[in-house]
Formats: sequence, structure tokens, C-alpha cells
Amino acid sequence: YFFMDRVLTADHVPWQMQPDGWIETAYDVPADAWYFTANYTSTLPFCILLEIALQPCGWLAAYAGSALHSEDRLHFRNLGGTARCIQEIPRDAGTLLVRVRMTDVSKAGAMILQSFDMQVSNHGQTVYEGTTRFGFFTAQALASQKGIQNCALVSDTPAVPREPFKVFPSVSPRTPADLSMDPDTGMPADALRMIDAIEVMDPSGGKFNHGYIRAKKTVDPKEWFFDAHFYQDPVCPGSLGIESFLQTLRYYLLETFSMDPSTHAVSPVLGDTHEWVYRGQIIPTHKEVTIHTHIRQVSQENDIYAVKADGALCVDGRVIYEMKNFGLAFAPVGLKKTGDHLTRIFAPV
Repeated sequence: YFFMDRVLTADHVPWQMQPDGWIETAYDVPADAWYFTANYTSTLPFCILLEIALQPCGWLAAYAGSALHSEDRLHFRNLGGTARCIQEIPRDAGTLLVRVRMTDVSKAGAMILQSFDMQVSNHGQTVYEGTTRFGFFTAQALASQKGIQNCALVSDTPAVPREPFKVFPSVSPRTPADLSMDPDTGMPADALRMIDAIEVMDPSGGKFNHGYIRAKKTVDPKEWFFDAHFYQDPVCPGSLGIESFLQTLRYYLLETFSMDPSTHAVSPVLGDTHEWVYRGQIIPTHKEVTIHTHIRQVSQENDIYAVKADGALCVDGRVIYEMKNFGLAFAPVGLKKTGDHLTRIFAPV
């Protein structure tokens, strides 16, 4: 789960943990990458795009000598960000260039907090841009995280029925290394599917009265991503937590509009700003992840079916992620998805 091939330039002064110049990195998108197969799409899944944008921040933090400012072993974690997706990225995109710079640094005891600007471009066009925050923490600090307190997205939600609304069957490829492929069901295959079941599907519920979905995933300590993210630091990538939330939107559209995956492909909603906050982590000793999704808006126009939502992710009952104003759409297969096709779908709220 590493998406950074080389560093092209570094205008930041090495070993200086301070705001400074830009670095530029490159990632060559393999046209036959496992994530296209597992997602049943010919465009880059959002979780991969987010990692492409964020991972150079980690390189820059190391280049600046951040961990050398503490005698303790530190763990690097994303804390959140604000960004917007400007264009879809097809499987034949070739090289993505990423520019990041450190914009702020603060230190309190062993904890270090850093802010970054980030830009992803393809063939000279910006495709994703935003700001993000990271922190260096001791193991003790991570273990004592209390999560997000008083989260309105998990209060007053419907009771969970005895039987789930939908249980997803196992579908190949089951891991990134699996070369087999089952027919497209509209949802990702096991290698990328981050929810096991939809527990609640309430079309008129939620904080905005446009729909509420509750999904769950059992934590498997042997799952591939625990060993594929940070070296000797097994943790579920935060981007896959956001992916679990986006998959509830994907299922909502499939169920609500009876989408046919042979005629419509999943796509991001372009141009709108989204936000995420992380205040905890998913590690192999955890038992269950729960996702609460509140539909903000639904659109059905020009054969494009789209939804926008806020959400929260809990692990073993503790709220650790919040996601705001994320959008997802199903658009006709082959539709050119730059320009206005998937932008300005939703009027400002």
C-alpha cells in the first residue's frame, strides 16, 4: 500500500523541521494495478488517490528530520484534511506528480504536529488539491486516544435489527495478489471491500432526513493491509476507513436506483470540498468497525445518479473518524468525466 515511486525535487532544507519549500514526487499508475480490478472500475479509487497525495508528506516529514527531535520511538499518523477532487484519473493516466510543502510545525513534549499543502497533477492539470495535518506520537499517546467526543453523527440513530439488511458475499480478487476475478456485483471485491454488511438502510432517516446507512466490518488481524502500510507498525490506513464510508454510498445508489454495473460506473463527485478528521486508529487487536452514514443530498439528472453525505466511523464503539461532504456518483460507462459532467451536480447548501 505504497504509492510513491521517486522524489524529483526537494526545495526544503534537509534536517530542518520548519515550514519551507515544495518537494515534488512521482507515482506511475500501472494500467493493470490490482485496485482497478478489485474496484471494478477503470478509474482510480479515492482511497488510492488520497494515499498518493498524503504519502509524500511523510517523506518530507522524515527529510526534515522530524523523528530526531524525540528520544522516544514515534508513530506517524494523519489527523485530517480538507481537499477537493477536480478530475477523475483513468487507468491510462501514466505519471501523477505530487507537490507538497510543510506550512506549520508545533511541538509539545514528544508530540509533533505538522501541516501541509498538497497538489496532485496529471499531464499538467491539477486533479486533486488540499491541505492536511499529521502528527508524531508515542505508542502510549496513541493507546490513550479518546476518539471524537460528542459526535452528533452517532447519536439518536436507529436500533440495529437482529438480521442485517444486506450481507455481502465473498468475491474475488480476495487480496491484492489474487489474480482471479468474479463477475461485477456493483460493489468492490474482497481485496478492496471494507464493509461486510449493511445493518440498517433507512431511506428517510439520518440527520438530514434523506437517508441513513449503518454498516459494519469485522476486524481480521490477518488482513493484508495491516502489514502493507507502516513498516513494523500494523495499522489500517485511514484512507481505507474513508473507503468503507464511500462504499456505503455506493451501496445506497445501487439499492435506491437499481443501478446496473454493466451500464453505469462508480465515479467521484468533482469540484466539491470534502473534509476528514482522524482521532484514533484501527489495529489488529480491535474487533469491529461500524460506519454511520447520513445522506445530505441526492441527485438524479442526465442519467447520472449522485449522492453526498457525512459520516462517522467507530471501532469497538469509539468514534475515531468523521467525514463531511463526500460525494459519489454512478455515471454511464464511457462518459467523459471531466469538465461539467460530474461537477456542479449539487447546488450549495
